[in-house]
Amino acid sequence: PEIQSEESTATIVRDEVPGPTPVRQVSEYKTALLSLKPKEKDLASASRASLVRSAGLVVQAEGPMHASEAASRIYAAAGITRSSERVQSGR
Repeated sequence: PEIQSEESTATIVRDEVPGPTPVRQVSEYKTALLSLKPKEKDLASASRASLVRSAGLVVQAEGPMHASEAASRIYAAAGITRSSERVQSGR
């Protein structure tokens, strides 16, 4: 038996379906606004507690993040453009 096909001229009418509502999957990035007291700006002589507090504030605002990026934010707040070996070692 042979199968014959006829061309259909019927028009398909589709219901209007609204597109999906855009959902924001990633929150807007916020940069930490850290302000250090004048005595905290000398990072080499700053107390460990003040450095931990500063790092905590940065991570709370921007985290999760790499430790070196958190350190960069603290350097910037202290007005440091490049960390010295003395600042990095904490001596």
